[in-house]
Amino acid sequence: MFDWYGVGDTGATNHEAGTGSSAEHLEGDLAAGLAEAGGSDEADAREARYRVFEQQLGDAEILFLGHHLDDQVETFFLRLLRGAGVQGLAAMPARRALGRGELLRPLLAFTREQVQAYVHEHGLSCIEDPS
Repeated sequence: MFDWYGVGDTGATNHEAGTGSSAEHLEGDLAAGLAEAGGSDEADAREARYRVFEQQLGDAEILFLGHHLDDQVETFFLRLLRGAGVQGLAAMPARRALGRGELLRPLLAFTREQVQAYVHEHGLSCIEDPS
């Protein structure tokens, strides 16, 4: 997955551009959220991330996440193995409400390889989440 924060077209972080919180601030919020949840496994980390994202989004703001088709397939099979019902097997929605804003996943139709090729072809930089 490609994270939503970091260096944008202007070379400034969201915080420097005055459009949001810095990655460092979010990392602190995430660490606090994990400690509060009492765990550190992947599910706790995901829940903590989304709580922080929800807190940071203002009215009608949009959070773009870089989940791609490979992430979607992985989510489907993990949920299948856990015995998810029909709604759970729908995997990640491309769009959903989040706090006062909205979460969008515009890359779900593209494979990781396609996204990486586009990033390379256009000389873009990104922050990759190894999970």
